[in-house]
Amino acid sequence: MKPTLDQLAREQTAAFGGKSDPLRRGHHMDLPRILIVHNFYQQTGGEDSVVANELALLRAHGHEAHFYSVSNDEISSVVDKARVFFNIDYSHRSRRHFAQELARVKPDVVHAHNFFPLLTTSIYDACIDAGVPVVQTLHNFRIMCAGTYLMRDGLPCDKCVNGSPYHSVVHRCYRGSVAGSFAVARMIDVNRQRGTWREKVDRFIVLTPSAKDLFVRAGVPAGKIVVKPNFCARSGCAWR
Repeated sequence: MKPTLDQLAREQTAAFGGKSDPLRRGHHMDLPRILIVHNFYQQTGGEDSVVANELALLRAHGHEAHFYSVSNDEISSVVDKARVFFNIDYSHRSRRHFAQELARVKPDVVHAHNFFPLLTTSIYDACIDAGVPVVQTLHNFRIMCAGTYLMRDGLPCDKCVNGSPYHSVVHRCYRGSVAGSFAVARMIDVNRQRGTWREKVDRFIVLTPSAKDLFVRAGVPAGKIVVKPNFCARSGCAWR
């Protein structure tokens, strides 16, 4: 059984010099209440570690950091897969559930990590309705590349950066699947047409300056992007 991110964060908190209380604010009563949001993949990956480290670091330094998540483990039946296919660009169900979480936590800011494929960008509208600003970390290039990594046949490919995302369908960029590539391309296209990246997110975090340049080419406003590399506790890093 996979550990929850809260469990991972508690394990990491000591490495960042803090206590394990997940909602500890100490004397820092003026610090913002943060709601971190993440859609787990079925296989644990680097994004999960980044989220756990961030949650631990914030809590170690007195922030009231809450966590809301869903998991792709929920996609098990044919009906589940069909629901994801038809709602991948916008999930009213996720919007309703997240609105309830916002009402419960009453955060000052939401920090979203992965929203694909269950949460969808519908969570931004829930934040807008609640008057809560949104920060989105872009761990990969999914918002402009169905294949996620701007690679095709082992070579760099930027065909969809500021071109049609439906090129990915021809090349089966998402898991070698025409249907899957079409669904992700539709998600990219719909959010471009709706102005999601221009209008619904207050700040984007990217990992490198070169990634920032690519997202700007894809239509994300440069003034909304900040570069923040990933990090780890000193005790967990191999320094060279």
